[in-house]
Amino acid sequence: MGKMDKAAREALEARDINASAETIKILVEAWRTIQAHGWTEEETFAAKEAAADYLAEDFDLIEAAEYLRKFETAARGVRARLRGAAFAAVANGEQKQLVASKVGVSRQSLNNWLTPKR
Repeated sequence: MGKMDKAAREALEARDINASAETIKILVEAWRTIQAHGWTEEETFAAKEAAADYLAEDFDLIEAAEYLRKFETAARGVRARLRGAAFAAVANGEQKQLVASKVGVSRQSLNNWLTPKR
């Protein structure tokens, strides 16, 4: 049994699953695919945890997708409000560099926000 197989077995046992060799194989395959994506350490960890949770029947794909859609909708609204406030700050005479710093974007990104699309 390889290191990843052992880690997979331990991850499933931590979820009170007495995993078969097939379930461990499936989890290891999912983990390898996740690692191959080159995501951040945080994203990789979360994805690997979710894969184990799913196999432990403790993760509902439909529920997670619905939550993500709600979150993305809320994020779009917050982003629009942030951009609107940034427009007003610049129009009010605040320096673009200061506004960009407050918002957490580069000055170039702020300029992109401020430039109407044709």
